[in-house]
Amino acid sequence: MIKDGKYREFYGTACRIVDELSRENRDLFLGLDCDFYLISEFEKFVKKNNNLHELFTPDEIKFCKNRYSSLCGRYVVKRLVRQLCGDEVGWLQMNILPRDTSKPVMELPENVIFNITHEDDLVGAVVGLLKSRRRSTVGVDITKISRMRLIMQNSPSVIEKIFTKREIEEIGFEGIKASEKWAGKEAVLKALGIGVWHGYILKDVEILDEHNFKKIEFGGDLKEKVTMWNYNKWVLRMVGDENLVMAIALGLKGY
Repeated sequence: MIKDGKYREFYGTACRIVDELSRENRDLFLGLDCDFYLISEFEKFVKKNNNLHELFTPDEIKFCKNRYSSLCGRYVVKRLVRQLCGDEVGWLQMNILPRDTSKPVMELPENVIFNITHEDDLVGAVVGLLKSRRRSTVGVDITKISRMRLIMQNSPSVIEKIFTKREIEEIGFEGIKASEKWAGKEAVLKALGIGVWHGYILKDVEILDEHNFKKIEFGGDLKEKVTMWNYNKWVLRMVGDENLVMAIALGLKGY
């Protein structure tokens, strides 16, 4: 948990947004929460306590190859699961490994959904405890605004590959808006457990402004896939400060 430092305000705002999502979707969730951790602080914590094998399964340690960024994300998820489900869920009962889509999945508990995001030294995660299985999926992404501004200034051709014409019209020259749409696209794709490595492009997810809300439209082959998977309602929320933007996407079934 981040209690002070440059991310403190960002952390507080993110927690409020997730709490709002939880209350607005109480028919779906027994609980929905988020947390953040600094990779550098996590590395110090693990080295000081020499407790890597108490927190992670052998398969997790083997897969992560001592990459503290990967281990830190799993640590944040496991902390949140124990907060939502209770301490009776042991650290080693939760085995977080990638599936064929490269999105990490958890073997236990079955009614938990989660997603992890990294930006520089910061790791964030959102975890939901569902009332019934497979009625929702979640994706989260953090984007640094300064990086998006550099892309806009130095690589305008990249912007045209990432965003649709309607998105570019809404963005104008605003780095924050571009960052929001980028993070939104990433969060939606991560919620679906797919990405550009499966042949999809970021333009397949269009994020549009509509009456203070974010409207999501799908194009290309992805539109047919989303319909087939029955994710017929989407909720997308943004949170940020002068440095970072975070997007949280909920894909809901049966609406």
